[in-house]
Amino acid sequence: MFNRARWRLVAFYCAILAIIFVGFGITVFTLFQQNMYVDVDRSLGNETSLFQAYFGNNATSAGNPCLIRRLSNLPTVDQSGPAPDWTVVNCRGRAVQSNAFYRNGIYAHGIAEALRNRASIATVTHDDHYWRVATLPIYQRAIPTLPVAGAIQFYGPVDGQIDQLHRLESVLVGGAVVGLILAGSAGFFLAERTLSPIRVAFDRQRQFIADASHELRTPLTLIRSSAEMVTQTAANLEAEDAELLEDVISEVDRMSRLVSDLLTLARVDNSQIDLKEAPVDISQVARDAHADVQPLASKKDLSSNLSAGEPEIVAGDDLRLRQLLLILLDNAIKYTPAGGEVRTEVVRQNGHVAVTVSDSGPGIPESAIPHVFERFYRADGARTHEGGGAGLGLSIADWIVRAHGGKIQIKNRPQGGTCVTVVLPLATMEKPGPRATSPPKPRVHA
Repeated sequence: MFNRARWRLVAFYCAILAIIFVGFGITVFTLFQQNMYVDVDRSLGNETSLFQAYFGNNATSAGNPCLIRRLSNLPTVDQSGPAPDWTVVNCRGRAVQSNAFYRNGIYAHGIAEALRNRASIATVTHDDHYWRVATLPIYQRAIPTLPVAGAIQFYGPVDGQIDQLHRLESVLVGGAVVGLILAGSAGFFLAERTLSPIRVAFDRQRQFIADASHELRTPLTLIRSSAEMVTQTAANLEAEDAELLEDVISEVDRMSRLVSDLLTLARVDNSQIDLKEAPVDISQVARDAHADVQPLASKKDLSSNLSAGEPEIVAGDDLRLRQLLLILLDNAIKYTPAGGEVRTEVVRQNGHVAVTVSDSGPGIPESAIPHVFERFYRADGARTHEGGGAGLGLSIADWIVRAHGGKIQIKNRPQGGTCVTVVLPLATMEKPGPRATSPPKPRVHA
């Protein structure tokens, strides 16, 4: 239980840090990317705007809306770095003039957008290189209200900037991974220190329950024996006194069951219970358990039915599986009113065997179903203290099922009552031997 809690705390710490790292990384990466292109975009923007106006002034319809003249005297722009490449195309997409090897430009989509009167700037890959590309429409007579005569595209290599961006990305990702590893290690240590006082308190509580349960068994046995002896030896015992003694014996029996259940759960928590695994016919276990509870069902005038045909062999502990069935049947009988029905069914399902115990009682409130396997939990309504239970039976049943690698589910039937289904894996052909298990620890609620 504490190992799971520790790992959950570590996962929570790491998740919070991962969110922080991702947010920080995205912010740094975005700001660096934006700043990285500032100078390049400024240079491209200045030259593209100048050439756009220069070629536009020499673009007239004159019966040909796509006419753009080649120019010999080109404008010059002061710049510190190498001049970018450029390409001019007419509105039909044909190259008019270029100073580059790629006479039709390198970003066809940008040109197509410019011919639709939409400027763009983007980073693209072409011939295994990265390029920053700015594309603008060229208007007739350089008047934006006139039709588009063509487009001009400026582009310059940005391999160095992209390399810097990739290096930053590697640093951010690597730093985040290392940070998460260190945070996970530190979180594991801190979680252990955080849970240590809780673990000590829980172990003390668990040991106290085990010791108290063990110590209470002897006096309860003596009280019951004494009460029975008085009942049998006192010939002239008043009726009222005899009734009181019967109540004492009944309460002692209830307390003995409670102490026995507490001791079982305490041993489960301390991993002190070994399951003696062997091939077990669960159908026969169901028949034996059904026969054991038959007197209780008859006393309440209940109809108790069993459907268990062919032998269904599972690998498990015969005594614990019998205890499981007795717990489920005892609950079903306890909470079914007189004249009702309790039914047990054993069915094979896809390599598993399902054991179902259903009753015609009042059922369980839907809000209580997720909590029925918690210790000392008792649903409202019909399931009150008068039933004689302490809310530990289903916790023990849950442990027995999970210790056998199975699943247990409880739900209300549409026609009324409850249905508990236990699914256990069928035994393999190999002969299983004794196996000591560390059963999963049930949930504990103070």
